[in-house]
Amino acid sequence: MRPGLVGEMSAAYFTVPNAGSDTLRLTGVEIDAAAHASFHRTIDSAGTARMVAQDTIAIAPRDSAVLAPRGLHVMAHGLRVPLAAGDTVVIRVFTSRRDTLLVRAAVRE
Repeated sequence: MRPGLVGEMSAAYFTVPNAGSDTLRLTGVEIDAAAHASFHRTIDSAGTARMVAQDTIAIAPRDSAVLAPRGLHVMAHGLRVPLAAGDTVVIRVFTSRRDTLLVRAAVRE
């Protein structure tokens, strides 16, 4: 996760594997340190990069979703606490299987 000040935005990057035999859908995300969090995808449109919200992310069986800069990622809006390099943030990812995946994300530049 990227550092940020109270009220600002940040972004989180991580990988979610699907070891199952059915498609796994990520349906939502929460971060205690942010007022709101959502999945986004960065797309290139006529040479200009822009972000588009993603309601869900589908992960094929035995594949992974890689959330990374300039691709799929989580946007954290309205940080409730300042995030500094070295901090750790807990991210909850909700799935179509009604699971909640916990991600412990390190804050770094």
